[in-house]
Amino acid sequence: MADFVLGRLKFKWRGDWQTSTAYIKDDIVKYGANTYVCVKNHTSGATDPDFYTDFQTNNNWNLHTEGLRFLAAEHTGSTFYKLNDVVKFGSQQYRCTTFHTSNANGILNTSNFAVYNEGLQFEDSWDSSTYYQDGDVVTYGGYSYVAKINHSGSTPYGNSDQWEVLTTGFNATGDYDASTAYKTGDTMQFGGWSYVCIQDTAAGQTPSTHSAKWEVINEGMKWNNTYSSATTYQKGDVVEYASSSYIAIAYDVVNVDPNSDATKWRLMSQGDSNAVLASRGDIMIKDSASQTTRLPIGVRGSVLTTDGADVFWSKPEAATVYYVSNSGSDSNEGTQYLPFKTIKHATSVATSGDVVDINTPSGGTGGIPGVYNSVSFTSNGSGTNGLARVTADGSSVPSVEITNGGSGHAVNDTITIAAADIGNPGSDLTFTVKSINVGDVIIVKNGVYREILPIQVKAGVSVYGETLRGTEVRPASGNGHQVATVNNISGGTGGTAGTFKYIHQDSTTGSGVGFVANITTDGSNPPSITVYHGGFGHLVNDTITIQGSKLGGSTNLTFQVATTELNNASNLFLCNNNTNITMMSFKGLTGTPVAGATGKAAVVSLDPSGSISTASPYIQNCTSISTNNTGIQIDGNLHSSGNKSILANDFTQINSDGIGVHALNKGRGEMVSVFTYYCAKGMYAEGGGFIRALNCSSGYGEEGLVSDGNDENEEATYFKSRGSQLEFNSTSFVGLTNDENNLGIGDQLTGATSGATADVYFLQTSAKYIYIENVVGTFEKGETINVVKPNSTTYTFDLSATFGDSTVGNPGIVGFLLPIKTEDPTFTVTVVDADTFTTTLYTSNTVHTYVSGGTVTKVTDNSTYSITDAPYNNVNGLLTITTSTAHGLANGDVVKLSGITYSCNYGTKVYPRQGALGETGAVKIGGNLKIGNQYHRITQVSEENTSAQTAIIKINPQITLSNALADNVQVAQTTEFSNIRTTGHDFLDIGTGDFTSSNYPGTATQPAEQSDEISELNGGRVYYTSTDQKGDFRVGSLFKIEQATGTATLNADAFDLSGLAELQLGSIGASLGATINEFSTDQTLAGDSNNAVPTENAIVGFLQRQKMGVGHMVPPIGNTAQRPSNSGVNLFQGGIRFNTDKNTWEGYNGTQWGGLGGFLPWSTITGDGSTITDVVTGTRAFVNTDGGEAQVRLPASPLVGDELRFLDMVDKFATNNLVINRNGKKIMGLSENFIISTDNASIGLVFTGDTYGWKLTENV
Repeated sequence: MADFVLGRLKFKWRGDWQTSTAYIKDDIVKYGANTYVCVKNHTSGATDPDFYTDFQTNNNWNLHTEGLRFLAAEHTGSTFYKLNDVVKFGSQQYRCTTFHTSNANGILNTSNFAVYNEGLQFEDSWDSSTYYQDGDVVTYGGYSYVAKINHSGSTPYGNSDQWEVLTTGFNATGDYDASTAYKTGDTMQFGGWSYVCIQDTAAGQTPSTHSAKWEVINEGMKWNNTYSSATTYQKGDVVEYASSSYIAIAYDVVNVDPNSDATKWRLMSQGDSNAVLASRGDIMIKDSASQTTRLPIGVRGSVLTTDGADVFWSKPEAATVYYVSNSGSDSNEGTQYLPFKTIKHATSVATSGDVVDINTPSGGTGGIPGVYNSVSFTSNGSGTNGLARVTADGSSVPSVEITNGGSGHAVNDTITIAAADIGNPGSDLTFTVKSINVGDVIIVKNGVYREILPIQVKAGVSVYGETLRGTEVRPASGNGHQVATVNNISGGTGGTAGTFKYIHQDSTTGSGVGFVANITTDGSNPPSITVYHGGFGHLVNDTITIQGSKLGGSTNLTFQVATTELNNASNLFLCNNNTNITMMSFKGLTGTPVAGATGKAAVVSLDPSGSISTASPYIQNCTSISTNNTGIQIDGNLHSSGNKSILANDFTQINSDGIGVHALNKGRGEMVSVFTYYCAKGMYAEGGGFIRALNCSSGYGEEGLVSDGNDENEEATYFKSRGSQLEFNSTSFVGLTNDENNLGIGDQLTGATSGATADVYFLQTSAKYIYIENVVGTFEKGETINVVKPNSTTYTFDLSATFGDSTVGNPGIVGFLLPIKTEDPTFTVTVVDADTFTTTLYTSNTVHTYVSGGTVTKVTDNSTYSITDAPYNNVNGLLTITTSTAHGLANGDVVKLSGITYSCNYGTKVYPRQGALGETGAVKIGGNLKIGNQYHRITQVSEENTSAQTAIIKINPQITLSNALADNVQVAQTTEFSNIRTTGHDFLDIGTGDFTSSNYPGTATQPAEQSDEISELNGGRVYYTSTDQKGDFRVGSLFKIEQATGTATLNADAFDLSGLAELQLGSIGASLGATINEFSTDQTLAGDSNNAVPTENAIVGFLQRQKMGVGHMVPPIGNTAQRPSNSGVNLFQGGIRFNTDKNTWEGYNGTQWGGLGGFLPWSTITGDGSTITDVVTGTRAFVNTDGGEAQVRLPASPLVGDELRFLDMVDKFATNNLVINRNGKKIMGLSENFIISTDNASIGLVFTGDTYGWKLTENV
């Protein structure tokens, strides 16, 4: 029998061939480019070449598949090459046809290889010492040659065995140089003509002496000024002679007057004594009468053009449009034809408020006629740096062309040009500004611009790229001009201790601006400085000064710039009022800043030295592609006033692990079609920042829309929780109406067990909640409460046995409703002198300046004093009050303050506020309520009482029992929360992370997570409508439509149908449901309507509160066979029905069905003379004594009114008695068993109590 090795019935892949390895038949290995299959069991050799011995000599292997192995390295010496190895040598690729070890000198042996791919390799200019290989390309003169064989030392020209001309071309060498030996393809200018060398020359061989070696390529002209007889002229040389122009038409013309020999010279331009070129830049033209005339040079920025008939200079752009090109220079004028090199330089010269049009000038008549270029002018306004070209004829008002509109001008400003600058006419030349530009325009041509950052875009300036993907802005290498760290701190001592935030620099020894810092001082030592924003334009060792008045009255603070940020970690564009950036791509912003508020560099952000007063910066049609940066950053802390905003449209953010749009500290963003990809946060609002987004999207990344916290400068409104809360048992009311309608405001409660007392001030009976105050003691869960109403009537009820904490029945306030209260604030006095005292308030990030007014009221006697001064230190909260007269207060006295007016960045306000609820509208619906560390939304307010300073607010989420709120706990209301509001937002696989983990277009390495689409932290809000990658449409967290399944979900704590006439609740696919127009609270259900749905309270009232009226109720009806029988499933104790077989009501007692009259169904007791049958209340028995005496035992613990019945079924009681065992209770007043011995007897017994026991109700 043959042996079968399971697992060897097919080829087995063994990977790369290994030395000294055992192989068996059907193993497959890879060796070099090929794969081979083992045909004999064997052990491989010890060296790499041994494989070919096994293959070719020992026949251990067969070729399985043939391939190619492309080697990365060039051909090298002493290397073992395998069959089908492909290696590069020179410009060619060769395939190994014979396995071998290469020569030590590294020269490829072509006998072992076949050419696989012929190529070319450029080796630059020919060098006699270089070893060239077949396919090498060199330049020699203006020609390119390709090597035909491997060789060295042969010049390309004249050696056709070694070289072949690849291309003929030109090598421009400039003017002819007699000392130069020219090569083929060299070009030079000889006279006015240009020539190309077609044969190598020796030095001094000119076109005139060796014409066979040269070929004319351009018959041009070369201007040589005025003719000189000592000069040798060549063909094409042009000279001026006797007011005319002549061109040489022969070689080597010397000492031949241009008008004397027509074989040497030709007249080029006839002179005209009336057309003298008078000034630099004049040109000569023919006018409409064919007369030669002079055209003066144009003004700066103008272009020589034509209307088809005449030549003239165009109107200039008046220095309002600048151009930037990779081919430009920052020393240029920035015009279209002389562009700047860098965007940074262009933005440094661009301005706004340039004069672009003027009204008719006046004055300036008389004086010396002429054209006066680049004349400066002055303004009666704030404009500066204007230039004009003035043309004066000496008699009339000169004409004016604006060549540089300056900056900062306003319409109707009066401009003056001094008479001394325009030939001293009789008066200055004046005119008014007709129009100005909004701002200069910078046009950036396609290219890659590596810039030193940051770049400030001044107010009104626009930067336009030529195309979105063609105009690319990157950071330059090295460090930029944004401060990273500071040192050599000096001064800043003697002021108020504390931390002073967002302090701007006042001056610097350099040119940098916009530096912002948070400064912490103890009042005696030099403070510590945290760089909040590094500004721009700063250099290392610049000294920055901050005035001591900003630091609580300290000495001036100075420090030096120690380091600046790397360019790739600096902010790119710093934007100002009415700036515009469009059609660009931004790349390479990949560094992490050393300093700054956010830890990320931003492509676009606010200029800390500016303010947004009339129009936000507008970013359009741009793309940011970087790592760990922010696309748009809007930090409101950088500006003390203004809109603090940026707009963007079609700005794509591909910022791996970065932020797409970041609005913080009251910064505002308006985004349209802004798409973010791979961001750690797509859009991020914090510190009261606001983002409004329309038709935007968040793709991939960690989180989509994140809103966190509120404005740190907002002054919260404080309330206190009011009282506590109980839950009643709705079935336990005794007295009056015997239900919860007993409850009323002002009821006084006393715990029957605990003795605790309280007053009722609010009721939420639908939730079974009673709100109480003036609580003394602690109520117990489940205890009975004795109640006295204001009219002295009484009733009782029980507390819920489940509501509360442990045994406590009033754990605090829970649920969606929160009663609140406030009181007018009081302050404790520290006396300074007879008319001055201090007290401590809360601290603030905002400086408040006392304006006027104010009153002090002493709490104990209501004595009042007028305030004359009240400086407030916002850093430490200290308030110093000076009164108009001696206040008479002592340390520790308590006072009230009112009517003190302060001014701050947010306007003028009166402080301190009275108890907040004393003012109408104090509760802000939609605001945040912070309870401990939990934020709740205020959704409703009711029961407002400004006199009592109380209200009831509804919040979401509710307060849970585990976080029940005790009485008098302070809670804070804020409204300046961070907010993102989006319409039509698209989410795509949020949660999959950055470039790497998203792995687009492959499968992401971390899954998408819908919960990461929206993140609301610390009271931040996101209002949104969105669609995600599954097609699910959401309106916030309240409404969702799953388009794939057609499922709609509504999730709201309040559903307002006030504008809805009716609601169709139909079945899928058919209108089978009812149309609902009312949720009814009518406990009588009197409407009997198909259009109303009763509430729980209405249903309970109808069934349990005698609200059914005087009609009737019909229970389930059926015969005996139709009784439910599945106890505990569809049959429960207490069930009732009408039995049509018995024509009577029946009920289920948990064990069996019985009549509702109190008796059980009739049963049979059979006597046998010894068995005692125990009976229960309600027993009705047919007794059969045919087989012997029957004995029954009555219940041991009967209740008053319990009944029993027994009946002689077989007429045998006289023969075999029925014995009724009394079981300890009397029967008919006797302590004896009851024996019935009369045939056909039938008796009934009822229990009357222990005194008289059981009595006969009937005896037949």
